[in-house]
Amino acid sequence: MVAHSGGPPLAMYLLPLGLGKEVYAGTTSMFFTVGTRPRRCPGCCW
Repeated sequence: MVAHSGGPPLAMYLLPLGLGKEVYAGTTSMFFTVGTRPRRCPGCCW
């Protein structure tokens, strides 16, 4: 499995916030979903 290179910096920011497991997982997945969208369909981003 290949780790995402942005995972550790995001974790360093989010973990001290003391988020619950579900909120942490949701925030992480949304962060990378929104960040990947422009690469998948360049014409449909903001």
